[in-house]
Amino acid sequence: MITSNKLNSDSPIAFFDSGIGGLTVLNKVKKVLPDESFIYYGDTVHMPYGEKTKEQLLEYSDNIFRFFEEKGCKAVVRLIVKILHVITKILRFLGNFVLTGCIL
Repeated sequence: MITSNKLNSDSPIAFFDSGIGGLTVLNKVKKVLPDESFIYYGDTVHMPYGEKTKEQLLEYSDNIFRFFEEKGCKAVVRLIVKILHVITKILRFLGNFVLTGCIL
């Protein structure tokens, strides 16, 4: 998970996946955290991510993280294993998010 430096308890938690498979995880999290609000970003336009270059993944992720930042998300849960390899590059561009762990 990636958390924002600008935490606000009312801010949503963002879920980021390359498709719709992460909706299962999100639905389970909603049951555990019923008072939280969520944003789900399923990037079906660019799927499958497994075939993409690091440069492509960096571009897609950078755009998605900027979207989450604009929405004021307090945390981002990545559900894509391949993104882990480029996440440190992404974080250089988005100073408001800090890597605090990873869900694979």
